[in-house]
Amino acid sequence: MIFSGNGSDRKRSKEQKKELKAGLKELRRQLTAAGVEKGAAAEYIKELQETLERRESLRSGYEEARGHLKRARESIARLSDCMGESPANEVAASLQELVAELKGVYHDCLIREDDTDFGATAAGIAQMAAQYGADSSGMQAIMLRSELENAKAVMDDVAGFAAPDFFALAYYLGHEERGTLSEMENGQRNQFVSDYTKEHFLNAFLRECRKAGAEPRVWEMIHHGM
Repeated sequence: MIFSGNGSDRKRSKEQKKELKAGLKELRRQLTAAGVEKGAAAEYIKELQETLERRESLRSGYEEARGHLKRARESIARLSDCMGESPANEVAASLQELVAELKGVYHDCLIREDDTDFGATAAGIAQMAAQYGADSSGMQAIMLRSELENAKAVMDDVAGFAAPDFFALAYYLGHEERGTLSEMENGQRNQFVSDYTKEHFLNAFLRECRKAGAEPRVWEMIHHGM
């Protein structure tokens, strides 16, 4: 279920929103029929809808950042092979492409925008890329290679991160400050938001869904969308 898109995707997105609305309406009917008080059922459905919509935005941003990350790593690998052998103008063009990709790798669940070390490395690469030319040799070339290796080491590590539970992350960010996750390692953060969402929403909600015979459908919404 993707709520954003362009071109031919917009029609499908509109249809998916309509399907979601109908599915949530039916779920609310099932909950009230199973004895859940109307106000409580309405609040559950509101939380579910808002979290599902926020989840898609988070997932879209994450996938876009991972795409930039993948291309940036590939770009550095190519540069490592061609620097010193290819014409300076070709290397310079490749460096500019890398700089553009590095601007898009930031995401709270990958490389955070407040990562000052990586930011300084990316800025150094951008500065040296702007100055790269036929006379770029010696110490300047050594410094550029060093910065490229530093950036690649960070991105290689980040590329191995497990993707977050986007539903849990979406619920958490709908209720708490984003900055509270900033000091957590990837696995720790994923577990934390999962536990938080279960404690504050999912455990109670799914108990009611179970009574209504709707738990499988809700899990389908949570994990796969409409």
